[in-house]
Amino acid sequence: MLRVKSLFVYPIKSLPAIPSTSLSIDQLGPVNDRRLMLVNEENRFISLRSTQSLVEFDVSLQNDQLILGLGSQAKTIDLTASYTEVDEFSIWNDMVKGAEVSHDLSNWISDILEKNVRLITLLPDSNRSVHPDFSQPGDLVSFADGFPFLFTTEASCDHLGSTLGMELDPLRFRPNVVIEGAEPWEEDTWRKLSINGIEFDLTKPCSRCGVPSVHPTEGSRQTEVTKGLVEHRRFGKKTYFGMNGIHRDQGMIKVGDEVQVLETGPTLAEQFEIVEASQA
Repeated sequence: MLRVKSLFVYPIKSLPAIPSTSLSIDQLGPVNDRRLMLVNEENRFISLRSTQSLVEFDVSLQNDQLILGLGSQAKTIDLTASYTEVDEFSIWNDMVKGAEVSHDLSNWISDILEKNVRLITLLPDSNRSVHPDFSQPGDLVSFADGFPFLFTTEASCDHLGSTLGMELDPLRFRPNVVIEGAEPWEEDTWRKLSINGIEFDLTKPCSRCGVPSVHPTEGSRQTEVTKGLVEHRRFGKKTYFGMNGIHRDQGMIKVGDEVQVLETGPTLAEQFEIVEASQA
């Protein structure tokens, strides 16, 4: 039987995850997931791809307060605050409405990172859409790379780790939902899931950049992880791990919930064989 093994939210994009026994789900996806983001002087997002030291921060939630810390220092962010100074920020190919949380907080983070950054929050009317090739009209997303959810399985993470001769923390892949009870790479075939009555469309396998090679707590790069993905999970010109998902309902899911697979499709290998045959 498939069950939810673990759940994670990432309140600030590219900063550490917060594990949770449950996830509340609203229009944008997991509540408090990637609703804040760091941007550079050009108002463009920064991430672990270029700033591995982001993993050194401590992040925790206390009711409607987000606690951001480093060592003995800590700052509190009121997640219910409203903002009037609106600006536009770029994330990938999207322009999104946001607001700086606080000049003092931005300066504090800038001093730590030794680069000028601002911490911004997503505004309620930002209406950032999921890519139309993989979504339905009205599907929205926060500051996540492109989709409200990322699903991975315990089996695939363990299997990849065994081929590399190392233990892999699933947080390398920054999932929201880790599922247990599957066979390695079974998730490649999933197209629609149901968890606690909430349906999810798994619309696209997640193509991976260099982030999985970043140790999730130390920030060091371990290039063997990227090499392992290239060797074992390369299809076409990209490597893949996990499935991007879009929720079709709002509500709550919990650790231990049964996961029902409602629809399946071809494996990744089969999909690419079909594409190659059509181009022959």
